[in-house]
Amino acid sequence: MRILVDLQACQSSSRLGGIGRYSLHLLEAMARHAGQHELRVLLNDLMADSIPGLYEHLGRMLPREQIQVFQVPGPVAEHDPANQARARAAELIREGFIQQFAPDIVHVASLVEGLGDDVVSSVGELFPGDSTAVTFYDLIPLVDKERYLTAPVITEHYYRKIAGFKRAGGLLAISEFSRQQGIDELGLDPDRIVNIAAGVDERFRPLSIPPDQAAAVRQRYGIRGGFLLFTSSFDQRKNHGHLIQAFARLPRELRRRWQLVIIGNGWDAIYAHFRKLGADSGLSDDELVFTGHVGDDDLLALYNLCDLFVFPSLSEGYGLPVLEAMACGIPTIASNTTSIPEVVGRADALFDPHDIDSIAAKMREALSDDGFRCQLAEHGLSFSRRFTWDASAKRALEALEAQYERTRRQPKPAPDRVRLETIAALRRLADKTPRSSPDAVRIAAALSANGRCLRDLRPRPSRIGWITTWNTRCGIATYSRHLAGAHLSDYWFFAPYELGLECPDEPNVIRCWHPGQDDLRLLAEQIDAYQIDTLVIQFNYGFFDFESFRRFLQEMIGTGRRLYVELHSTTDTPEKHLAEFAVPLALCNGIFIHSQNDAEVLARLGLTDNVEIFPHGVPDLTPAQVALEIPRERFVVASYGFFLPHKGLFELIDACRILIAEQGIDLHLLMINAEYPVAISAELIAEARERIRAYGLEDRVTLVADFLDHAQSLAYLRQADLILYPYQETGESVSGAVRMGLAAQRPVAVTPLAIFDDVAEAVWRLPGTDPMALAQGILDLRRRLLDADPDLQQIQAQAVAWLDTHSYARLSEVLWERLTA
Repeated sequence: MRILVDLQACQSSSRLGGIGRYSLHLLEAMARHAGQHELRVLLNDLMADSIPGLYEHLGRMLPREQIQVFQVPGPVAEHDPANQARARAAELIREGFIQQFAPDIVHVASLVEGLGDDVVSSVGELFPGDSTAVTFYDLIPLVDKERYLTAPVITEHYYRKIAGFKRAGGLLAISEFSRQQGIDELGLDPDRIVNIAAGVDERFRPLSIPPDQAAAVRQRYGIRGGFLLFTSSFDQRKNHGHLIQAFARLPRELRRRWQLVIIGNGWDAIYAHFRKLGADSGLSDDELVFTGHVGDDDLLALYNLCDLFVFPSLSEGYGLPVLEAMACGIPTIASNTTSIPEVVGRADALFDPHDIDSIAAKMREALSDDGFRCQLAEHGLSFSRRFTWDASAKRALEALEAQYERTRRQPKPAPDRVRLETIAALRRLADKTPRSSPDAVRIAAALSANGRCLRDLRPRPSRIGWITTWNTRCGIATYSRHLAGAHLSDYWFFAPYELGLECPDEPNVIRCWHPGQDDLRLLAEQIDAYQIDTLVIQFNYGFFDFESFRRFLQEMIGTGRRLYVELHSTTDTPEKHLAEFAVPLALCNGIFIHSQNDAEVLARLGLTDNVEIFPHGVPDLTPAQVALEIPRERFVVASYGFFLPHKGLFELIDACRILIAEQGIDLHLLMINAEYPVAISAELIAEARERIRAYGLEDRVTLVADFLDHAQSLAYLRQADLILYPYQETGESVSGAVRMGLAAQRPVAVTPLAIFDDVAEAVWRLPGTDPMALAQGILDLRRRLLDADPDLQQIQAQAVAWLDTHSYARLSEVLWERLTA
């Protein structure tokens, strides 16, 4: 049986509370007991920020290809009426995706979602409701309409979910109380709703917290000594107000010994409200502690450090925190309503949550009677052992198996028919609720992406594609060719359309996108057509429209591909910011960067776990033969790279004028600086030639602006005594050109910029970037060369070692092994 678990409850705000924990723990146990069943997980790409953590967590129990991510147009949160038509379309797209996936059973971990989050949940719109099971928590909003169904948009949303419960073929109730509530309130068939109960994670157990850890936790939250604990969301039914007022009614001598600590992901206004209530009730400010959301380790520590756990909720489908506290051996008292008594299992541990004096009396009894408190702790520890996630999972699987037996003989439509039915349903919806043209485009893109995701449910890394410039006068194109190395014929290269190619393309080069403003749809289709399952993207700011690139990354990730992005720059422009697609970057298998500075930039965006420094390399070349008419005794300084604004070439010309005209140094400047295929480059070259003439340096400067192959470039650079890179401020992460200077095995000097940090041990740093600093640096290095300076010789020795470890032949193999591992 193929079971697809819709786990959006672990992506939405529910992930921070009991529903999220319940859903994840149940899935983990189901995976342990799945046996011959095929278990898969469904996630929503509109909440992409939650996916990296889920990939990491779920990857411990499921192969990556068994985690499916569907795409829908967003936003769809229904608190905004403008999203409702889009939400209905998204429901059809999701169910169409599920139908094409052809599971035997779909299990929806939480149906009542999507009011404030971009969750898409429905039952029976396209995929059969009879084959859908839903976790059934409670009907609290239905039985307490005045408190919860306070606005038409909330009411409409909730009743749509109630209809979904009624269409579902199976309901997995989390308690006997919830099961009976479903039967009584909704008239559900008792055979369709099963109590699977809940469990408690094994990590919730009695622990002796080390004194230093205990002191750190207490200091972090402002806890001075003993304390009572309550943990919950700030829903109205959680009854925080009565708890605070009840605590205030305890005798002062008890309150001097204990604080009331409340865990929950609240907000400033709610904390202020309850602090005022506490003050009005006679509590001092430090008697009441709000921790906010706490991490798992601190939660476990706080459970084990507290003296009494109090749970005053008015209504619960289960009450998971009660079970967690009891499993830690903590004395626990709680409300006598709804499902809570079946979780507590002891009548004298209960109070009436509607009666403040009843809560206060039970707290006073537990705090004043050490014997009673010990009995509560012993009972909780023993009783909680009856509730395990393994038992709940086995009940859930048995229920799903029974549901499958009832539905297995129903015919399943062919995938093409499902797709047509989805489109037809969307058209009918469009006739009723016209949407904007952008929505139509996003719907089409989502359908296309979802279809590709389903074509191969078990992708294997075997076809590797690169997205890069190729075969053009571009440093990244040259870099990509060198890095492909001996494996060039093993890759597919998806390159932009280009007019001027350096040579004919290889058969494995596919040109299918335009730099700059392309929506990348054709690129995505070509990647799919060539069945690429591992993708390397060479990124530079000018290559992509960032919104299109963000969507493209999410689609590639959602379709199960392994993704590696190599960032050749991390310096934002006024119009483009890496933060725009930081979320999908976090989902990539690897982000390759070139410097520590890049790492620091990404760390500020929260990107650390998948970031790797992957260096530029040096080609292994034999120089060509070139002839230069430069006197042998003349000191030759060379520059190399494209002639572009930030390269500092005018500053270098000015520095050489200072040395030649003002200081009488016998020097020749050899500029191997090719014209880049943009208008500004040709204009700068013309301006440079004019400046050289104006300075009267025609016989002292040789400017080669032709685009040379590497063997020719290397031959020119070998004629130099010193190779200099006078770069000014730049957004580039590293310089590819400086590697050619090192390959020439001549001393290399660079301006003091971060772009050269990755070669720091192999180059000489100049004192600055202006002409005078360049002139001073050249003069100093000329003296050191003539004097056989030991410091300069040490750098040259380090340069030789650096070349050995950075050959492209070696890096090419490193990358190949990384991509095929």
